[in-house]
Amino acid sequence: MQNKKSVLIGFGAGVGVTIFLVILLKMLCPFFCPNSEALGPKIDALYRAPSRGAENAPVVITEFIEFHSEVCKQSHPVLTQVLENYPEQVKLVFRHAPSSLTAGEGSFLTHEAAACAHAQGKFWGFHDAIFEMQGLPERAALDTLAQKSGLHLKTFRACLKRHFMEARVKDDAAEASRRRVQGTPTFFINGLKKITGFQTYEQWKDIIQEALNPQPALPPTQAPVTFNEEDLEGRPAKGPKNAPVTLVEFSDFHCPYCARVAPTLEQLMKNYEGQIRLVWHHYPLPMHAGAERTHEASECAHEQEKFWPYHDKLFQTLGVPKDDLTLVAYAKELKLNTNTFKQCLESSRHKSLIQGEIQKGAQVGVQGTPAVFVNGELISGAYPYEFFDRIVKTKLEKR
Repeated sequence: MQNKKSVLIGFGAGVGVTIFLVILLKMLCPFFCPNSEALGPKIDALYRAPSRGAENAPVVITEFIEFHSEVCKQSHPVLTQVLENYPEQVKLVFRHAPSSLTAGEGSFLTHEAAACAHAQGKFWGFHDAIFEMQGLPERAALDTLAQKSGLHLKTFRACLKRHFMEARVKDDAAEASRRRVQGTPTFFINGLKKITGFQTYEQWKDIIQEALNPQPALPPTQAPVTFNEEDLEGRPAKGPKNAPVTLVEFSDFHCPYCARVAPTLEQLMKNYEGQIRLVWHHYPLPMHAGAERTHEASECAHEQEKFWPYHDKLFQTLGVPKDDLTLVAYAKELKLNTNTFKQCLESSRHKSLIQGEIQKGAQVGVQGTPAVFVNGELISGAYPYEFFDRIVKTKLEKR
């Protein structure tokens, strides 16, 4: 009888543990189960860098931050004021730049904790709480911050204990190294202009105004780039192959400046019909989360000879989150074969092509988007029609 009772108690305890594990798995699986059907959109959201501000804001400030830095702490209220006063013009993107790279220790632990908060969709509340607290957060303090930020505490603790976000933080640290970030805070304006250290609100106003109103530059002085026909073969193109002027465009479907230059290039094509050829190349910027996937979708449309209508749709919907369901919906709206399109997108067969074009762009001097080569001469930026028109006329006169 005693043995039977022990078995029943043991069985009951086992069931209790199993139920707890199932509940925990349900909470964690959308983020960490590699074979979960829900993984795609969830993991995309998780690995999208935390951001706040208007999604399609013309000024994107990418910040590399160290939570234990006093200067970063001083910058926090200033940037909050910037976002309050420029709600439609500025988007702030956060990247981790801890001084320590040892998981579970020092500032790296704090960054892991913030990434765990991001996994629960509570990054900014946790971020603000870190900067608003007195002193540096110890391990126990992180639990307190998690509770105050509305996080599920058991999930948060499991995330920290198992170092689920270690790779995420180290990816950002590697990106900081690649961009030659040597101190924090470091900011990049629209992926290009680099600013280091504390900036006053007045300084930020000047920086933002400059980004909102870029001054057209003189034609570039770098040597013209020669694009062989094999470089352009198979790329989406408009206009005759033997046109005297060829525009080779490197662009990003998530870039507001690229959306701005698209109608300018279209107007050039109409006004110089038969004299201009426009050739597209992909150049999704790393600061635009999900951009590579959108570019893959455009190649799936290209397979069905619908690249340009799909291109137009993507720019018309700039700022709309673009998960796979949305990308397929656009294909259906444009009367593509949706089954073929969906199979293409799910296969990710154009991923290597997109990455190859990013490398190609870097090799020919592309540092930002849009970048348009006019008979090999690089024009970087969304300049007005008159600017491009003058350059095209000059090229035609030199025939």
